[in-house]
Amino acid sequence: MRSPGSPPRQRPAPFRALRVRNYRLFFIGQILSVIGTWTQNTAIAWIVLQGRSSSVDLGAIVALQFLPLLLLGVWAGAIADRIGFQPGDAILQIGARAVKNSRDFSSALGEVRPGSDTVMLVVRGQYSYYVTIPL
Repeated sequence: MRSPGSPPRQRPAPFRALRVRNYRLFFIGQILSVIGTWTQNTAIAWIVLQGRSSSVDLGAIVALQFLPLLLLGVWAGAIADRIGFQPGDAILQIGARAVKNSRDFSSALGEVRPGSDTVMLVVRGQYSYYVTIPL
């Protein structure tokens, strides 16, 4: 209970970020993208089921949708474990190229030849260190 004359307490707004126009546009775009992905996955499964009438084929299609995530997730996790990455580590540089966002990260990795070694600048907490990674 508040005393008379004191200013009202402001409760934290759960959707405060939606006040920013660019974030609202991003958020709506993501919602539409996810709905489109769900619709596409459902349509593919429906077409397979209608065309073949086989639950085995339907199960194979659904399983194959997650195969890249399963394989690449295991591979990426093995590399991170081998290097010693921990949750919260941030990569700031790959080779001589600064990494500020995921696009910089992808393009910097795209410039590295497979089979070669590259050096990454990693920040963990207050400390930074260089790691040599064979790709």
